[in-house]
Amino acid sequence: VFPGTRMGGRMGGDNINTKKLQVVAYEKDENLLLVRGAVPGVKGGKLKIFNLTAK
Repeated sequence: VFPGTRMGGRMGGDNINTKKLQVVAYEKDENLLLVRGAVPGVKGGKLKIFNLTAK
């Protein structure tokens, strides 16, 4: 390997915040929260949802 050669490395593991998403509906019997807007991540992935007030 030559000095300064760019090589592949580990990617991922970053946290991403998305703001101004709108909750459309909540279906209690199916345990679903419907959100309007793009949500980052893979299908079936885990999300943390917070209720934040704008400053």
